[in-house]
Amino acid sequence: MKKNLIENKFLFGKTKNKIIKILGRPQKNFEVGLDTSKNWNYSMGSEGHGMGWKFHSLSVHFKDGKVAAVKTSEFID
Repeated sequence: MKKNLIENKFLFGKTKNKIIKILGRPQKNFEVGLDTSKNWNYSMGSEGHGMGWKFHSLSVHFKDGKVAAVKTSEFID
């Protein structure tokens, strides 16, 4: 899913309200109208990795109130 969102640029140009309708609220609790964040992060699940875990996330970057960039990241614990 995350790869498809990035490759098709589906989220690009969308407002914060549209992103909430598509992905839900990000990992923090706030009022959208008062939010001044430029980055929202979404947990995309985890999986076993060797003797630990690999956590996946999606980062959405806003510029002028609209999505300007989307990227994924992984953290191994």
